[in-house]
Amino acid sequence: MVRESLPYERFFALSVDLCCIADTEGFIRVVNAGWERVLGWTPVELTARPYIELVHPDDVPATVEIAGALARGEAVQRFVNRYRCKGGGYRRLEWSATMQPGEATIYAIARDVTEASRGAARRVEIEQVAGVGSWELDLESNEVRWSEWMFAIHEADPARYQPKVDDALRFYPPEAQVELLPALGRLMTSGAPYDLELPFVTAKGRRLWVRASAAAEIRAGRVVRAFGTIQDMTAQREAAEALRIDAERHRLAQSAAGVGGGRGVDRDAQAR
Repeated sequence: MVRESLPYERFFALSVDLCCIADTEGFIRVVNAGWERVLGWTPVELTARPYIELVHPDDVPATVEIAGALARGEAVQRFVNRYRCKGGGYRRLEWSATMQPGEATIYAIARDVTEASRGAARRVEIEQVAGVGSWELDLESNEVRWSEWMFAIHEADPARYQPKVDDALRFYPPEAQVELLPALGRLMTSGAPYDLELPFVTAKGRRLWVRASAAAEIRAGRVVRAFGTIQDMTAQREAAEALRIDAERHRLAQSAAGVGGGRGVDRDAQAR
């Protein structure tokens, strides 16, 4: 007699992600084909040992904490840790999981985000070198997202500060808001981009000059997303100002020398 596949088995077979069912004792009981494709371990090898043995040592404490939260009935979204591959090395997995009420059974889906994480790390390095932070505003959800270097420019702690549109404007002094607010209004209503150099005050009170640029995504004639960058231009502004002052001093020195020389000529002419 052929056993009819259960609904979750059909779902597991179709999913391109890593699906599993685990227990609260620390073992994975059921996995789909995605595990062997991504990590190289067969289902028998994965289910024969506690899953914590495959977790990167640096990620074990956070993983144990998350497992405890699941055992308490809390859902987990977008938790990331590293799992050891059969052939060596680690892949970075992003998890969403929940425990079935009344059962000691955990249902979880993991996605391989290794390459995306590497790309994000490279973007952070580029932002650091260029002194550029990026931001994005979803106008449909009103959610604001900042890059890591965006927090650094603002000198704001990402663990404590949740960026919001109105609150983010307080980093610009009144003389900057005179330019910025109309530009933001045009961006939000018609999608007109802007590129401004403005004074800026960090969360720690440090005064900077920044280049603020933004553009918009428009769908069906309506702005649905705004995005942009902020670049710390303080060093460039200070260097330009130093050059301007030096040039002005040089001009005044030349002017003074010319005036003095002219008077000397006049005295010689009078003596003759």
